[in-house]
Amino acid sequence: MENERIVTSATLARALNDIGVNGETIQLRRKTWLDIEAFDAINIKAFGDDVDFYIFGSQTEGTTTLDMNSDFDFLYCYKKGL
Repeated sequence: MENERIVTSATLARALNDIGVNGETIQLRRKTWLDIEAFDAINIKAFGDDVDFYIFGSQTEGTTTLDMNSDFDFLYCYKKGL
């Protein structure tokens, strides 16, 4: 039973690597989206809005591949009146 899990895990890792899902790609996607999030937050604040801005979802986590049509979500936290 344990040997089957190891073989399945190795096969899955190989398949994911073949389609470009590996540690390097995941880190690149995460860094890219964190940079986009930071740029957008600066842009929002430059227009005078007191807002925290976050992007999250499988795109930003690096847990998706091309053509999966995965989404990403935005969270705006307006701090006025707090």
